[in-house]
Amino acid sequence: MKSDSLFYTLFRHLPEILFTLVGKNVSEPHQYTFHSVEVKALSFRLDGILALPNFREEFFFVEVQYRKDTDFYARLFAEIMLFLRQYKPEGDWQAVVIFAKRSSDPHIPKHYREFADSGRVRIIYLDELPSEILRNYPMNILHLIELPADMPTLVRASKNVIQTIKQALPPSETQEAIIDLVISVFSAKFPTLTLQEIDTMLREPLWSDFQKSRVYQDILAEGREQGLQQGLQQGLQQGLQDNIQKIRQEKESIARKLLAFGLSIEQIAEATGLTAAEIQRLQKNKRSKKPPTQPS
Repeated sequence: MKSDSLFYTLFRHLPEILFTLVGKNVSEPHQYTFHSVEVKALSFRLDGILALPNFREEFFFVEVQYRKDTDFYARLFAEIMLFLRQYKPEGDWQAVVIFAKRSSDPHIPKHYREFADSGRVRIIYLDELPSEILRNYPMNILHLIELPADMPTLVRASKNVIQTIKQALPPSETQEAIIDLVISVFSAKFPTLTLQEIDTMLREPLWSDFQKSRVYQDILAEGREQGLQQGLQQGLQQGLQDNIQKIRQEKESIARKLLAFGLSIEQIAEATGLTAAEIQRLQKNKRSKKPPTQPS
C-alpha cells in the first residue's frame, strides 16, 4: 500500500487527525466523510475531500505528496477551480497539503500567491511536527507511518499503537479497520513477511485475556450443572492450547526469517516474544540442517 493511500484510509476512519493537523477544534468530526471526487472536464480526480453532507460549512481538499513535482500546485488549483464550478458547494473551502518533508515542496508559484496569502492553503511537513503531538492516539498512528523500517522499533511502536486503539475505541468494525491499517503499515515496511506472521507478532491472544472476555463468561453462564461448566472449561482450554501451539509455530517461523535478515537474538526476542534460548535453539538447528559440501 502506498503512503498516500495509507493517509487517505486514516483520514477516512479518523477525520480528527486532519483537524488536529490544521489546528481546528471540531466538536463532531465523525459527521464528516472522506472521499475522492472526479472533475470531469479533464478527467481530474481530487484524491480526498473531507466534508459534511452536501458540502455545507467548511470542507477540506486533502493532498498527500511524497515526491517533488513542479506542476503540483498548478494541477491542484486547476482541480479545485473546476470542482467549485461543477459542484457549486454551499460551504467555504480550504486545501491541506501534506509533504513528507520540506524538500518535497516545490513551493507555490507567485501567480498563485493569493491562495497562500488568503490562508486557504495549509502546508504541513510531517518530519517537522512536534513530537508531543505524535505521542497520543490517534496522532501516534501518523507517527507510525513515518518511522524507519527498523524491526524492533516498529514492533514496539505498533504494539503500543494497537494498545491505545483498543483503549480508545470499543470493539467494533472501526477498531478492527484501524488495527488492520497498523498491520498494513508494518507490511508495507516489511513486504517479505506475510500478514498472518505480522498479525501474530502484533496482537497475540492470551488465555488470561480470553477468560475475562464476555464470550467466555457467557459460555460458562449457559452451563446448568457444575460438570457441564467443567467440561466447557476443559474444552475451551484445550482449544486455546492448540491455538497457542499454532502461534508458537508461527513465531518460530518468523524468528527464522529474522535470523536470515541478520537481526540479533535480542532484537528477534523483542519482536517475537520468544526467549533468547529458544532463538538460539532455532539458530543451532538451522546450522545443523545445512547440507554437507560436495567434494570437488
